[in-house]
Amino acid sequence: ISPAYSALELVNSANSLSVSDVPPLIRLKVISETFSESEKIFATPGAISRSVVANSGSHEMTISAEGSANLDGSTGGLMYRFVVLSGSGVTITEDTLRTGRVKIEFTPGSSTERTDIGIFARKSGGAYYSVPGIVSLYTR
Repeated sequence: ISPAYSALELVNSANSLSVSDVPPLIRLKVISETFSESEKIFATPGAISRSVVANSGSHEMTISAEGSANLDGSTGGLMYRFVVLSGSGVTITEDTLRTGRVKIEFTPGSSTERTDIGIFARKSGGAYYSVPGIVSLYTR
């Protein structure tokens, strides 16, 4: 099976980047959540994971990507995208006062499912988005 991308084009694109083109590094932080200690799997600056029992009711999590940084360490002037990559029963509400902060509400269904949310950062006016941070919920 061939990948869905051209390795040569990918390498050439990476080689053509200047230092100013390098996208920011995503850094995630859990601000608050309604998950119990037994439902928490891990939380790192790049990925957060939780596991719940099916039909266990809604859970909420407030996530911040405000610590994401450019190559020079600066954190200002970044734009963010929060995207449901897979799964269902997710509502993402952006904080209108704090760019890079969202409330995510998970409503697990009755079947086993994995839900993934990608968090991307980009310099204002930049051409490229960062590698995504991931928030995953596994419904068991």
